[in-house]
Amino acid sequence: MRDSLSVYGGVFVRTGPLLVLLIGLYTWITTKDPRSAVFTAVVVGLFFGVIMALVLGASIRSARRVGVDTSVRQQKSVVLASDAMDVFDRAVRLIESTGATVKQRDPMLGRIEARTGFTWKSFGEKLGVTVLSQGEDRCEVRIESRPRMPGTYFDYGRNLQNVQYITQELRSMFTAV
Repeated sequence: MRDSLSVYGGVFVRTGPLLVLLIGLYTWITTKDPRSAVFTAVVVGLFFGVIMALVLGASIRSARRVGVDTSVRQQKSVVLASDAMDVFDRAVRLIESTGATVKQRDPMLGRIEARTGFTWKSFGEKLGVTVLSQGEDRCEVRIESRPRMPGTYFDYGRNLQNVQYITQELRSMFTAV
């Protein structure tokens, strides 16, 4: 019960107040009546917040019931039996093949930073891959994906998909340890 309140309340708090502010400003500008603006904004914000809490809250709860991590920030590590530079080069090509734009690559640090574009599911994601050498033919790859838009509460599993895809593709290219 407490988890349900937390999920539904979290969605409500993250969606309602922003709309209250936007509708309030719009109504105030168009009607020049602050009372009307406040009333309209509160009613619309409450209605929208309740609807979003019910829809997104139910989605989050059902995903959690089957064991899906609903966090919008996803991370995963994998250890591979290969040279770090070879893994780094292939990781760059792999990220580029997904349509993401590589913004920064530093082979000395083993760091790749990329961004995906806007889709109907998200405002884009920030991808980070770090390849750390653990000897001659062994390296650890840390993959992370998070929303580009701060405050994103629900990403329809996009960041989880990004991390899983990169991890699976690297495991298919190299032997996991």
